[in-house]
Amino acid sequence: MIIAIEGIDGSGKTTQAFLAAKDFRAIQLKFPDYRTMPQIREFLEGRIHLHPKSLFLMYLADICQGISKIDNEHNLIILDRYIYSTVAYARSMDRDVAMDIIEKIALPVPDAVFWIDVGIDNAMTRKANHKEPDRNEKDVELLREVRSVYEIMFNKNFYAKQWFRIDGNRNIQQVYNEMKPMLENVIKGTQ
Repeated sequence: MIIAIEGIDGSGKTTQAFLAAKDFRAIQLKFPDYRTMPQIREFLEGRIHLHPKSLFLMYLADICQGISKIDNEHNLIILDRYIYSTVAYARSMDRDVAMDIIEKIALPVPDAVFWIDVGIDNAMTRKANHKEPDRNEKDVELLREVRSVYEIMFNKNFYAKQWFRIDGNRNIQQVYNEMKPMLENVIKGTQ
């Protein structure tokens, strides 16, 4: 079973993925994996320039590489980001084209996507309190655009068996308290 946890930068998805993986004794994968694609980090830190389509393909290649490590022995995989972030952050691409590419590659379809939806101001405040924001994290217009793409994917139920929208504007425990019973139901097959 594969569960993806998504959201804009600063939504709390990494924290929620960690809590879920711990509670449900799941394997957790985080994308991007900067060991696989160090150019992504260099781009985000502003040290190199990448063509937007190259960046999209790098994110996608990173996911393909990471997901290939999953074996059939693990019953539950929690993904801290997946293909949805790749589509949402593909700023200069037609998002329908990006979604079409994702469908054609035919990566594993998650059993559920939990979208941690958070306001832009809240997300930016969280990021600023943790570290120096990278180029995406401090770009308000980009974050607004990305959030709207998540809304589109949520409404389309894009490339997942089911989507859940979680209000991420609350504290860590309140968010997890909403998500946990939904996750339990997905795992039990009742949601």
